[in-house]
Amino acid sequence: MRKFFQMTAIFFILLLTPVQACADHVFLSEYKQTLFNLGSGLGADEANDVFQTADGYVWVASYSGLLRYDCTDFLRFAGGRSGFAAKSATALYEDRGGRLWVGTNDNGIFVRGEGGKFRHIPDPEGRFNTIRAVTEGRDGTIYFGSASGVGRVTRDGLERIPLGDMDTAFVLDLICDGEGGIWGVTRAGEVFVLKDGELRRRITQPELRDHTAQCVIRHSSGRIFVGLSEGGMLSLGADGSARNIEYIPTPGLEGINDLYEDRDGYLWLCADNGLGRFDKELNFRLIEGALLDSSIERIFQDYEGGFWVTSSRQGLLYFTKNKFMDVNFALQLPHAVTNAALAVGGLLYIGTDDGLYIADADFRLHENGLTKELHGKRVRNIIRDSRGRIWISTFSELGLICVSPDGGLKHYRRAEGMPDDKVRLSMELANGDIVAGTNSGAAIIRDGKVIRVFDGESGLTNLTILSACESDDGTLYLGTDGGGIFSVTRGGVMRNCTKADGLGADVILRMLYDAEEGGIWVSAGNGISFMDRDGKARSFKIPVRVSSGIFDIKNGPRGRLMLIADTGIHLADRKELLAGREAHWTSFMRREGLGSTVTPNSWNSFDGRGNFYLCSTSGLYAVVPDRIEKNNVRPKLVVNKIIVDGTVYENPKRIDMPGGAKRLTVDLAVLSFTNPGYNVGEYRLEGFEDETNTGNQQDISNISYTNLPGGSYTLIFSGLNGDGVASEKPLEISIIKEKAFYEEPVVIVLFFLSLAALIFLLTRYYYRRRSLKLERRQEELRAILAQAFAAIADTIDAKDPYTSGHSTRVAKYSVALGRKLGFSKEYLDNLYYTALLHDIGKIGIPDSILNKPERLTDEEFEIMKRHVVKGGNILSNITIIDEIKNGAAYHHERYDGTGYSKGLKGEDIPLVARVICVADALDAMATARTYKTACGLEYIISEIEKNSGRQFDPAIAAAMAALLRSGELKIFSEPSNEAKDGNNS
Repeated sequence: MRKFFQMTAIFFILLLTPVQACADHVFLSEYKQTLFNLGSGLGADEANDVFQTADGYVWVASYSGLLRYDCTDFLRFAGGRSGFAAKSATALYEDRGGRLWVGTNDNGIFVRGEGGKFRHIPDPEGRFNTIRAVTEGRDGTIYFGSASGVGRVTRDGLERIPLGDMDTAFVLDLICDGEGGIWGVTRAGEVFVLKDGELRRRITQPELRDHTAQCVIRHSSGRIFVGLSEGGMLSLGADGSARNIEYIPTPGLEGINDLYEDRDGYLWLCADNGLGRFDKELNFRLIEGALLDSSIERIFQDYEGGFWVTSSRQGLLYFTKNKFMDVNFALQLPHAVTNAALAVGGLLYIGTDDGLYIADADFRLHENGLTKELHGKRVRNIIRDSRGRIWISTFSELGLICVSPDGGLKHYRRAEGMPDDKVRLSMELANGDIVAGTNSGAAIIRDGKVIRVFDGESGLTNLTILSACESDDGTLYLGTDGGGIFSVTRGGVMRNCTKADGLGADVILRMLYDAEEGGIWVSAGNGISFMDRDGKARSFKIPVRVSSGIFDIKNGPRGRLMLIADTGIHLADRKELLAGREAHWTSFMRREGLGSTVTPNSWNSFDGRGNFYLCSTSGLYAVVPDRIEKNNVRPKLVVNKIIVDGTVYENPKRIDMPGGAKRLTVDLAVLSFTNPGYNVGEYRLEGFEDETNTGNQQDISNISYTNLPGGSYTLIFSGLNGDGVASEKPLEISIIKEKAFYEEPVVIVLFFLSLAALIFLLTRYYYRRRSLKLERRQEELRAILAQAFAAIADTIDAKDPYTSGHSTRVAKYSVALGRKLGFSKEYLDNLYYTALLHDIGKIGIPDSILNKPERLTDEEFEIMKRHVVKGGNILSNITIIDEIKNGAAYHHERYDGTGYSKGLKGEDIPLVARVICVADALDAMATARTYKTACGLEYIISEIEKNSGRQFDPAIAAAMAALLRSGELKIFSEPSNEAKDGNNS
């Protein structure tokens, strides 16, 4: 039987006529291409050379300048602090010491050294402006080829190497052969060899069999290959002997501009009209379908295996291996909606909205009578049954088509007993019957005839059949578009299962029978359900992103359940799901290279080699879910620059900040180019923050810190590539900021010693006053108290220059308000001093927060709120004045209980704090700050009245409003000196 199927498959293949050979597109169908040009970030439509330096940056040489790419932006170097003073760049080379050499078209050679600065190499004779190639000799000497001969770099600058009558030859290419020889090619099409600074061999065009050389490379095999201007290449012996010359054709390529050997030993060719590649056995392959196809100059493979290609007319192309293969690209088919795919018998059947396509294993399209008949018809489903027949469900007047192994066709439509011509699916039952689902019910086909129809008369309440499956007892399950599942036993008993029985939804896109578990997996809405033999179902939440439903369910690799959703492929262990445990999901979506949304209710399939064909709204993709390789190359990390108040430091190792610096801005990059949109950076400024911050490539390019206190910090930066692989180790940058005068420990200690001395003196005078009971001494003590507390208040206000005189004004307002409320003279005295020191807690708040002109962050505001607790603690041991600590500790409590730090409410708030709260708010509104102007009298009165009972004690707020409205209390626009001389009573 197996032999019969093999023979019939072969016979059917012979019926197919190839209409297009497109194997050259297969290579790039497995790659993602990204083109950079004038409209997509490069800033130009031409590029001469490309190179990736050891630090991970990609450099581009173009006639519009030198550019550096960091996965986000192309940075153009042009004079200034970079040191690169040329309008164009033509050649790039990194020597063994890690220095980048740049040849220009107008100003000779530059080299990039320590600190990322470029240095121009002097040209004493002024002959070498246009540089086309740079290489390094075995002894470390840097050689260059120019429009006027060959030279080398010495301590004194550029030095010419004599070539006799070739002294002024235009040199196109230059390489080192690893044996001490330097090979070059001239524009005249000749090859020359230098050794020990002398011309050792000249290979003329006649010796090259009248071919015109254009580029040269030393292959890992030891041979020298020469690219030709007319196409093809020559293989030379390592000694350049004309006896060993062999011509190797490159069909389809002309004007070979560059030869490049990648890490796998493949030899790439860049040409005027395209791109090609030789494998290790020197079998040539023309690479078609690249986004660049003209004037291709250079190609380079980066550290992750991706390729960068330059065109002097079209820009820069990057292509990297994709996890999904674009089948439409390989077949050169339009990227359109694909509904079904079946890989069987060495053929791939593709059902689309525009017909049927058939391709062979070499990705060649074939055409026959069937494809012609289906042209323009919507193909919804394709299966092969156990007899080798292909069943094609069409959404047209053609109905269901059965293709026999000998190529015969049979249609099943209304005329043949089908309930509808629009067929959505077909499936083979265990007994060999075919069940077909349509828009008007389902049919059973046996021996070429429709033997049974399920429709409204049979008990279906919803006739649109979207899916079908069969259990091992022969029960047939039909999934409908809104009516749930209808099951039909072998005895003809029909039963309906809906949301009421536990299904997640009544639209049943797909079903899969699980013989081991004895039930059916059901796609219902954006989740899945499992229905047992008794028709009872339970639903499962899917923790992966699904927005339009589960379109297909398959038995995945290693026994996992495989869900096909709009977002891609999702796999999980079915036993973990059924056991109610948290399942581990593996997903393959756009992040993994899926280029489109999955087609709703599509029919996808595995072939015999593990390839899974996935239908999308823009074509067919192939993927091997069990063998997808992630990018395991650890990403490289760089600090592009750090800016301190406008001063830029490129690629710094350490930053020293002056004490007065206000803003520190950091530009970081994760240099992984395979999937840069999903790179992740993690950073922390140790010494300033404890938590690690996370962001994508854009988020980490502009990190800002303001008003850092003086001290030592370490910027710790790590990253992950698009596949979640972490960098080898974090990158650390030391940042040292000088301490301001007031941050020095000695100054802080002296301040608190002075404060302690003042408190001691005040306490001493207080007890002496009580003992002497002399009024004169009491007056003197009050004067000392006023002066001492005023000095402390001035010290507090000096910490915050934006609120100069604030403490004194609040004290005066508080006393005036207390007098209005009828407080005693002794209470007014205590109230004045209490208000004077209400902000003493600000001594413990960092200046970077106090002096910040912008709005505070949530974290900074939490720190600012601590000043009330600090103030209460500082004054807690002062007993000479009743309630002095209460003013500092509770002046930000609100009457409605929403204040801080205790959340006290109403009269639970000490009276002195309630008075200071109103006075403090008055001064805040009446005083101009850097970020606002002073408020008018009427506005202040209205705000006080509006917040009566909310922020303020109603009685105190009314008293303040009356004082202001009557003019008894004048608003102070400047700090008062009067208060420093005594109590404003």
